[in-house]
Amino acid sequence: VNPPNPISLLLRKDCEMLYPNGYLFGSKSHTAAKDIEEKLNRLDRKDADYIALLIVGFDSSDKSITPNIEKFIGKVNLKENRWDIFGPEIWSDRNHPDCRYNCWFFGKKVLE
Repeated sequence: VNPPNPISLLLRKDCEMLYPNGYLFGSKSHTAAKDIEEKLNRLDRKDADYIALLIVGFDSSDKSITPNIEKFIGKVNLKENRWDIFGPEIWSDRNHPDCRYNCWFFGKKVLE
């Protein structure tokens, strides 16, 4: 008998703790929301032509990360600020079908 996948156990036990209090919105100094608001949105044409953020999330079909990503998109006003949103691209772990990989790509041309 194979031992349980540690990622699968983490998802089942700690999903509420990780999302949204983790990298997406957490109170830590480094979060995806702060990366958008305090770093990427402050860049202008002298800094970059394009800006982007890639988020790779891990979840399971019964504890989807997608609602938290949708909250993130709203919280940092990605649609209102004309960010292109691609994703999610979701696929199952070959060894542990109850675990999934999710990718979102957010990007936009720097206008100023």
